[in-house]
Amino acid sequence: EELRRDNALLFQHMVQGMNTDMIAKRCDYRMRQMEKECEAREKVLKNRKPANVAAAEKALQAVREMEKWETEARISNLSGNDAPPLEKLSSDAEQIMRERLDEREPLIDRLREIEIQVRACKDLANETREAIMRGDQYVNYSHITLKAGGPNSKDGNAIAKGADGEDIEARINLQVLKVPACGTCECCRDRGCRKLCKRRLEARKKLIVIESKKMEAEAKRGTKTV
Repeated sequence: EELRRDNALLFQHMVQGMNTDMIAKRCDYRMRQMEKECEAREKVLKNRKPANVAAAEKALQAVREMEKWETEARISNLSGNDAPPLEKLSSDAEQIMRERLDEREPLIDRLREIEIQVRACKDLANETREAIMRGDQYVNYSHITLKAGGPNSKDGNAIAKGADGEDIEARINLQVLKVPACGTCECCRDRGCRKLCKRRLEARKKLIVIESKKMEAEAKRGTKTV
């Protein structure tokens, strides 16, 4: 009734021609329309995320993918198997993961180089000890070294390669990890232990001896050929 008497609507014939019930229904209808329009606009605004928010969510998703891949790769490698293919990751996660692996490769090679040289130096130390015990006239101590690219390496790289260019140390590691852990030694019982299981360590020593004999035989054949 107040709307019909409002001076602003005095000449609105549609309003003047409706009774109070019709005006109330018309107002309710318009209010429901406005509520629906507001809900639709809110949905649109939620879907339209700012560029920085979308980029951050994309980066977080890539991090989650990489963490999951690294977990699966670690479990697979510890069982002596290959890591899952990187192609399963999204393009951003794959690119970042490849960069990480490329950065990690020189560190792995250096650790393997040190391990190989330590093993070679232990052998040289045993030979030197035996020479001292035999009472040899001349004993050389200077050839025991851990210097990078030292006399135990070839062309500045001590990583042993097979005839086909295969990384022998990597192959040995895979074969060792395929050996089931004994579960009874100290390293198996202690989760904080950083050493190999005794069973795997024995398998590693045997494989190293086999590979060393193969390399010596190949070296002898090469010398004869020359």
